[in-house]
Amino acid sequence: MNVSQINRSPRLIVIHGKSSPAGRGAGGLRLLTSHEPFASATLDYLAGADSDIRRLNIFAVPGQWRGDSEQHDRVVRYTTRIPLSRAIMSELRTSEWLIVSNGRFVSTVSRERLVKILANLDADVIAINVDPALAFYGETVSRTSEGKVAGFRRFYRDSAVPTAVPTDWPMHLLISRPVASAISAAGGLQVKFTDFVQWLQSRGFILGSVKVGGAVLDLEKERDILGVLKRIANLSGNSGDFTVKAQANNHIKGSTIDSSARLFGRVLCGNQIRIGADAVVSGPVMLGSHVSIGADAVVRNSVIAPGLTVPEGAVLENRLIENERQLFESRPKVSSEIVHSLKLSQLLSSDTYGHHRFKTWQPFSYARFWKRLFFRWE
Repeated sequence: MNVSQINRSPRLIVIHGKSSPAGRGAGGLRLLTSHEPFASATLDYLAGADSDIRRLNIFAVPGQWRGDSEQHDRVVRYTTRIPLSRAIMSELRTSEWLIVSNGRFVSTVSRERLVKILANLDADVIAINVDPALAFYGETVSRTSEGKVAGFRRFYRDSAVPTAVPTDWPMHLLISRPVASAISAAGGLQVKFTDFVQWLQSRGFILGSVKVGGAVLDLEKERDILGVLKRIANLSGNSGDFTVKAQANNHIKGSTIDSSARLFGRVLCGNQIRIGADAVVSGPVMLGSHVSIGADAVVRNSVIAPGLTVPEGAVLENRLIENERQLFESRPKVSSEIVHSLKLSQLLSSDTYGHHRFKTWQPFSYARFWKRLFFRWE
């Protein structure tokens, strides 16, 4: 097994519902994978659309998560078992391993490290969790049961350490071809990870578990969702970068945007949105279909679920708004002077195309260097 073979391995990305402990509080993840325009952009991001890997990616989404997602060609829905699609089983004819990823997490792991794990760990299925602490050089202290220092252990950038089998779905599962064939014959993966572990043991398959260094984002946390918002907006082919001309036309995708509203950066929107007079929308922002933004409101670096109305004069910054209650939990009233200051700072910093409005002179140009030098001599 080498890196290129890992890159070609098919991957099943499972979005776990509330029937699994992995899906507790999965409101943000449900919003991003069940409704347009979020679903297309989010699934592209989870599949690694910005990388050079061109592997098959299939998503498994809970059947009860009904929305308006249009990604039917690469999404399968599950209830009691998570099926392995025909496309995945076809790819496994030429691949040794199936990668099953937990869609809740976005993680970065060294592919060379995965190859070494496969070479050194004699197991049919390997559970992999990513620990950012192992991605740095450092040391830990080992202690005895009495609390005395027994020694030191040094970790390096590409560390991988064996761990106990987790009780919930890990971030990644590497499943060998024979096990994948047995899973397909049994009707698919069990919804609960503990049931899957018992199934493996009953058939004599060996399950290994390791922890490796890498970076992790949790898409059930507001902070991490907003952390990837900019990347998701940039990846989307449907993202709308509103311009002054578009605002003058006043209609985009059936939307109504007041001529006095100001939109900056990347704004990914659904259908039939409304933006009121003197409102400011500063991307990256995701607006679901039928979202209404009131007059004098300010929305910056936020995600707003479909059908919600942002009150007049409200300021939403770094927020994931899933329901109306969250809107009214944070309704800061700001004076017209503050709103004007926010709009002015946006206008001065960049225009609608992302460039500075004022001329930028070269370091040793007359205006920036020689003119100042001559004035000092005078």
